[in-house]
Amino acid sequence: MTHLKATVAILALTAGTAFAGTSASTDAEIKADTSMETAADETKEFVNNAAQATENAAEATADAASDAATAVEETAEDAASATADAVKDAAEYSEDTLQADNSIDAEMSTMVVGDLIGKNVAEANGEVVGEIDYIIRDGDKLAAVIGIGGFLGLGEYTVAIPLNEFDMTAEEDTLKLANWTETELEAQPEFDETNVEGLPDDMPIDQIS
Repeated sequence: MTHLKATVAILALTAGTAFAGTSASTDAEIKADTSMETAADETKEFVNNAAQATENAAEATADAASDAATAVEETAEDAASATADAVKDAAEYSEDTLQADNSIDAEMSTMVVGDLIGKNVAEANGEVVGEIDYIIRDGDKLAAVIGIGGFLGLGEYTVAIPLNEFDMTAEEDTLKLANWTETELEAQPEFDETNVEGLPDDMPIDQIS
């Protein structure tokens, strides 16, 4: 009887040990499967996050490139526009300056050629240096031929000065060259009067083109 009890006890112990081993093995397998699933999920999430980050970076780079291209284009357009405006302004300024330089004194433009013949010519300092002998057409301008210095027509130094250089003065018989001194006038090449005829005395100044 005692021997039988011992045998039963041994069998029970063996069965319990086997069951315990099987249970432990099953738990380990479950935990391993769970860990693998968790790792797989985490890996998948990491890959998805990395892909999204890459996509976001690509979009940001594309936006930056687009903004840079737009900025360059706008800068080029602004520079071209500014250059065009500057050229236009320069052309207008040159045209205005040319017109101003070619304009004849308003009062003088109401006269006829004969009104200017014989008038005294004063230089920048107000000193009378000669008189107008006659008016000629010099290219696209009118010019006054002046006899400088001399006495009674002898020893004069003759120069031709554009009519737009003359200003009317308070003295009816005197015109002034505000931008010329006597020295500068005498430094001009002497005018060759050979075969030169003055314009008719009755010709209106403003009608001479």
